[in-house]
Amino acid sequence: MATMLQPVLIRLLPLRLPLHTEPDITAADGTATATPGFQPFYGTSSAAPHAAAIAALLKSAAPALTPAQIRTALINSAIDIEEPGADRDAGAGIIMAYEALVAAGVTSPYATLGLGAVTTAEGNFSNSNGILEPGELANLTIELKDLSPNINATNVSAVLSSATAGVTIVQNIYDYGDIPALGAVNTAT
Repeated sequence: MATMLQPVLIRLLPLRLPLHTEPDITAADGTATATPGFQPFYGTSSAAPHAAAIAALLKSAAPALTPAQIRTALINSAIDIEEPGADRDAGAGIIMAYEALVAAGVTSPYATLGLGAVTTAEGNFSNSNGILEPGELANLTIELKDLSPNINATNVSAVLSSATAGVTIVQNIYDYGDIPALGAVNTAT
């Protein structure tokens, strides 16, 4: 004998939770993906993993941080993209990994390098008109900076490459030696 299903009355009680009308933070979206139809990938499904990854980075760099300290570091270091202060569309702003690490007081045991000035000059076999033209050689001076306030970069070498068609790099590995904290070193190529 078959059992007949009977309708069931479900009564929903009013739920009284505080209404949260704004995000606390925002994170990067518009990411690349290999999934067909989602190139680029936008929205909270893209941004939420970025926010989680930055929070995990903070926790891995400083395991003693509490969730409240991580939240504070994320909010205090966010790039404010709307009206000044927290707002209903972007919260405190877009969170950034490096800035959040600094806000949390995390110091790196490694030097942080940055690109300084890059200057070009016509090299041998040029017509000396101040313009690099096909078939001419160029000399580059490339400056690297140690952005760290108290860590020297030691035994620095760099590789120069180009994706520009027709550009050939004769010597692509350069030895910068040691770069002092907050200092810079040039290398002529």
